[in-house]
Amino acid sequence: MTAYFGYLLAFVVATAACLGAAWRARSIPSPETRQALTWFFSGSAVWA
Repeated sequence: MTAYFGYLLAFVVATAACLGAAWRARSIPSPETRQALTWFFSGSAVWA
């Protein structure tokens, strides 16, 4: 049961990190790079 909560915590932290990275990617000046990174990190957050 403890391992389950450890894995759950790891995935919650990974999701939060990906959402934070997607939020920060919105400030990139290049529109193509900004859109690509935002989609990449958002997709990774959904996957996690």
